[in-house]
Amino acid sequence: MAYEDKYTRNHQFFASCDNDEVFLTFDEIKNKFYLPDWVSKDVSANRAWANTTVIQSFGACWRYYGYRAKLDKARGGVLFSRNEAVESMRNSNARINATVNKPMPKPMLDIDIAIAYIRKYHDTTTEGEHTRYLYWFRFDLTISPF
Repeated sequence: MAYEDKYTRNHQFFASCDNDEVFLTFDEIKNKFYLPDWVSKDVSANRAWANTTVIQSFGACWRYYGYRAKLDKARGGVLFSRNEAVESMRNSNARINATVNKPMPKPMLDIDIAIAYIRKYHDTTTEGEHTRYLYWFRFDLTISPF
């Protein structure tokens, strides 16, 4: 999470949650969260609370803390719930992020040696009288179709 980004309030809320389930009415959501424009226009829209795998800042706030959001229009809000499977997904994401930030390993093969191997292979495909790649370039003018 970026320092003092616009979603800081959202992250602080979920970081302080001790319950596995939290229900918030639409009015509570408007008061407690920073909402992007597309969500604030219609807080009851399903796409705002969909738990997609696409990384978006708004949904990442609750997903990071292991919650999934479920729209409950009948009760007029959103139920955030977490379970062990979601929490383990958060831990695996932390492991993935740790590996992404590692420095690139040194090449195992010197570039000059690699080029030499590639040239050697290429030469074997172009040598000889009946080579597949040279066939179309050779034309014997002594043979006449007439």
